[in-house]
Amino acid sequence: MKAIVYKGPEKLYLENIEKPRINKGEALIKVSYAGICGTDVHIFEGKYRTVPPMVIGHEFSGEIVEIKCDRKEFFKVGDKVVSRPTIICGNCFACKNGYFNVCESLKMIGIDFDGAFAEYVKVPINTLYKIPKRISLKQASLIEPLAVAVHSIRNSDLRVGDDVVIFGAGPIGMLLGLVAKISGASSVFITDINDFRVKKAKSLGLDSLNIKGKNFLKYIQEKTLDKMADISFDAAGVDATAEIITDATRIKGQIVIVSTYKEVPRFNLFSILFKEQKVIGTRIYLDEDYIKALALLKKHPEIEKIVTNIISLKEVQNYIRAIINNEDVLKILIDVNF
Repeated sequence: MKAIVYKGPEKLYLENIEKPRINKGEALIKVSYAGICGTDVHIFEGKYRTVPPMVIGHEFSGEIVEIKCDRKEFFKVGDKVVSRPTIICGNCFACKNGYFNVCESLKMIGIDFDGAFAEYVKVPINTLYKIPKRISLKQASLIEPLAVAVHSIRNSDLRVGDDVVIFGAGPIGMLLGLVAKISGASSVFITDINDFRVKKAKSLGLDSLNIKGKNFLKYIQEKTLDKMADISFDAAGVDATAEIITDATRIKGQIVIVSTYKEVPRFNLFSILFKEQKVIGTRIYLDEDYIKALALLKKHPEIEKIVTNIISLKEVQNYIRAIINNEDVLKILIDVNF
């Protein structure tokens, strides 16, 4: 089968490799679409834990072509599915208390095990979800990042009528904005340094601004009548955001950390103390977030509008470089059969 294999920093190769062989409790999925994630970019740069050689890719949709399990009443060959790419230990404190998203030994398909930038991928059956009939395979490939946004919003204190600020208009930031609006936010302000992404956010109904050279804090102050944001989401994961996110958030407001920082950030602890702000972290998703993300996409197919490019496997490295170079791209899907 054709697959994109990571062989070291800045080394991605389209190769013909052996199709995966499944064991009991696993299913073989013929991949339809796979999304490029920021984590895939970090892997390409050699800044993630992935050990080469590895087939990367953890956001995908496809069809079951083989399955090995004792009970086949629910899943069967021919089912259209998505997979939650988390592999957990099941024994640590987090797992035993239902918080498998923070499992002490958390592993991921496409990061620690061969993934979905390939014609076929094998996954544990207990990670599968059927795709509802009204959701296309292309749309379904957005479920993994959408579940990240759903988990973050559900973990927050968001209430109907709140003003929300989102730092970072990448795919996760954009999905956070859309889910926040759907969940009842009165205003959603999103900022980035990329004009293409700022314009894209505006086209999706979000109040967007290029923070570069602009007084974003003054803009939020005017828009919220001096109150500032009820909740701020950090989907950028850079020091420049960490330094001002407390100022963008009101007294007794909430700051939600969604993005992963490459280094320990510099937060204004004085602001958090004197304004009694609440800071929480969110990490990927739980089973119920996947279920709710599927329901949300079924009801709001316009979420698909974040997709800007559909490419072939042979174009993956070029488009990962486009993301690194901050070019005019947002959500990129790979049509594996293209």
